[in-house]
Amino acid sequence: MTIQHIIAHRLQFSPAPLDDFLKVMDGAMSPTGFIQTNEIGTCRPGGWDAFDLANWSGDFANIQSQDCYGCMACVDQTATISGFTSNGAPVGSAVAPPIDLAFIDHAFQGRVWSFTPNPAGLSGKSRQSEENTNNPLAAMLVWRLSQNPEMTYFSCSPQPGELEIRTHDPRPAKLDVVVGEIDSKFITVLEGKTDAQASIASRTQNQWARYQPALQGACKPRGFKFCLAYVIGGDEQAMYPSNSPGAVMNTTRNGFFHFISRGGQKYISLEALRAMYLWKLVKDSAFTWEKDVIPLFAQENFVGIVSGGVVRLQNGGYVLEKAPWA
Repeated sequence: MTIQHIIAHRLQFSPAPLDDFLKVMDGAMSPTGFIQTNEIGTCRPGGWDAFDLANWSGDFANIQSQDCYGCMACVDQTATISGFTSNGAPVGSAVAPPIDLAFIDHAFQGRVWSFTPNPAGLSGKSRQSEENTNNPLAAMLVWRLSQNPEMTYFSCSPQPGELEIRTHDPRPAKLDVVVGEIDSKFITVLEGKTDAQASIASRTQNQWARYQPALQGACKPRGFKFCLAYVIGGDEQAMYPSNSPGAVMNTTRNGFFHFISRGGQKYISLEALRAMYLWKLVKDSAFTWEKDVIPLFAQENFVGIVSGGVVRLQNGGYVLEKAPWA
């Protein structure tokens, strides 16, 4: 199994208007001059602790440490995974790992699902920091899922790294994650939240209403289209409709869905992004962000994606359905 220590596809501009990112995506500017000099380390926020430096080899290393929480961001798209350690580290050796891959078969099936090895690992880490953990992991996982990684680039937290966009509000507006493929005329924009509770408590309650028209104004003159969603870390339970098979009582759920209901907001859990990548590696190598995920945004009743499936609006309420690719 190949572990990719560095992803050289993060663009940084100074100043950082969204328009400059679009120019690179248009082919009007080369990405080369905007790739961050220190790139982006895939292991966050555990530093190098999740890599075995004793066996260091160039840009690659082996996951050995118990500090690994199984985010999957470092695993190369061509990797062959045989299973996982109990703390969530993927294993590619012929030696039988403690946890086999069978658990992924039940992801996206229209019922509550969790990542079996160390199920609280990623959720616990992602809720600690939106800027340093949740957002960069989301950017890297969407890049991993892209149909053409070599031509796909992203800008994301932590700062300096977020792109700026003009809105009608005098407050500064920065985009947490923007991902695009050169010459595709399409970008994915994700606004990060550490968990469902943070979405409810956010001081930027009108963020969606500000960003949608601003993105339209920036993208349309260049012939770009976009999708916009919140990417939310932490425990997924509040992000499941209450009638989902396997759902347990959650005190945050009602407030979260009230928040989502305003203005047609969409969301994707960070857990779902990890599950998608594992699905691609283990179940369907043809799975891509562009082919399987982006088309959902054009569906009128689409609301969100969790690792157990797709959330839709139905008869005035929310339901969980099996994902189209599952």
